[in-house]
Formats: sequence, C-alpha cells, structure tokens
Amino acid sequence: MNAYTAAHKLLPYNSLVKVVNLSNNKSCLVRINDRGPYTKGRIIDLSKAAAKTIGLYKAGSGRVRIEIVERPQPEVQPELVVAHDLNFPATAMFFPGNVYNIWGMKQIYSGFNIHISTYLELKRAREEAISLMKMGVKNVSLEVINQGGTKVYRLLVTSLVSKSDADRMLSNLMTFGVEGYVRKVV
Repeated sequence: MNAYTAAHKLLPYNSLVKVVNLSNNKSCLVRINDRGPYTKGRIIDLSKAAAKTIGLYKAGSGRVRIEIVERPQPEVQPELVVAHDLNFPATAMFFPGNVYNIWGMKQIYSGFNIHISTYLELKRAREEAISLMKMGVKNVSLEVINQGGTKVYRLLVTSLVSKSDADRMLSNLMTFGVEGYVRKVV
C-alpha cells in the first residue's frame, strides 16, 4: 500500500512506468506488480502512495498518461529461445487455411479475435507476434491464407470469449500504439 506499485492488464510484471496526472501534470514512477484494473474505462490501478503523490487519491480516478521507463529482462525459457531464432526457413508446415502459433503448431480457437495486421513474410509476422508476447499478450497466432496465389500471414490475438472481452483487449493494445479490429470466428 505504501509502495509505488500498480496493476496493469498487459505490461509485464516488474515494468517501471511513469504515470502522469493530466489534470495537474504531477507524476511518479511505479512498478507493475499485479493484473488489473477490471473496471471499464480504466487502464491502470495505482497503489495508495502513488495515487496520493499525483493527486488522485481523494478523487479515486482521473485521466493519466502512461510512459514505459523500463521493461524487465525476460527470463530465458525454452520456447523463448526458439522464438528468438527468427532465421528459420518458411517451411511447408504453414499451410493456407490454418491457424498456427509462432512455432508452427496448429491452433484451434473460437469466440472472437483481434486482427492486428497482415504480412507477406513469415519472419516479419513472427517478429511482430513476439513483440506482442513480450508485452504480455496471450494467444497470439498466425492465420495463413492464400490471397491471389500468394501465401500471407495474419497476426491475430485469438480465443477471446466475448465481444466485450475483445473490445477491452483492443482498447488496451491501442494504449501501446497497436491497432487492429475485432472479428467473430465463424
């Protein structure tokens, strides 16, 4: 409660973030140590100490700007070692009409997804997918389609249960400059 900490839905744990109160320009640094907020329209929950420092404690909420100061160094995990190896050939395992994770394992998903972008090169699609994953985004997938005789890769965030979940995720992504659109899986 007295520590300068915050909850955020997407930022990796241990990120250092500068939070600026837009009404008075007061700011403080906080460390992300929790997930949330789960109240519609809010992007960050501040500890009591942080909220008092920037003048939001009594009001309970307000408009803020978030600036990432420091991202934590990722722990080395077996799949991340593979994920960083982007110099692999675009093999035949990525067949049009299917959805895969970035390592080429076929995925099945339902509900709603967010279409982030489309790429002609698998390597570029994987690089962007890894960037999203480093931000803490889960269920990042590549949909392979045949577009006019050319294999293209759609970068998706998949398996969102409801439209409101997908809209909320897209709103969070947009705070980091990531754009896209929500679509229902048919």
